[in-house]
Amino acid sequence: MTRTKKICSVSCALSGTAKKLNRGSSCTPYIYSRTGVMDRIKEASYQLIYHYNTRCPYELAASLGIEIIEYNFKTIRGVALTKEGRKYIGVKRDLPEQEKRAVIAHEIGHLEVHPGSGYFYIHENIGFVLGKQEREAEMFAAALLLDEPPEPGESVKAYAMRKGVPRKLVETYYKLR
Repeated sequence: MTRTKKICSVSCALSGTAKKLNRGSSCTPYIYSRTGVMDRIKEASYQLIYHYNTRCPYELAASLGIEIIEYNFKTIRGVALTKEGRKYIGVKRDLPEQEKRAVIAHEIGHLEVHPGSGYFYIHENIGFVLGKQEREAEMFAAALLLDEPPEPGESVKAYAMRKGVPRKLVETYYKLR
């Protein structure tokens, strides 16, 4: 087990820059709005972006006190858990960097949108219909990493490549909008 001390560089620069709103406030990033669930999840993501002035999942995790640890998982891509008041994200060591960023953003979504739910989350690479909390975490990740719509005529694949995220995340984002 090695601990990830990586600070985002070029890969997170792809996700854009955040505005400096609410930077000095004591922002509580949890869902509070009366709008639809997906709007509330996007709002939770935006509150964190504005408060910490980053869209980079590595930087955001560090700011939130979440420790990222890389493991040699076989089928699991990521896991989030809280133990004794500390938050952890385990991520599969041999994932491509764009996938690691998406998995970490997804797991932050679980920790922030579903606080205190009493169990840990495993992000597996298997094909089944996502449950409610998985869809919500995926929407959180998309809102965190995708800061602008595609260019007119830009394909999903081209947009995903330009933003440095997996194509599946872009597809999920547009299905859930």
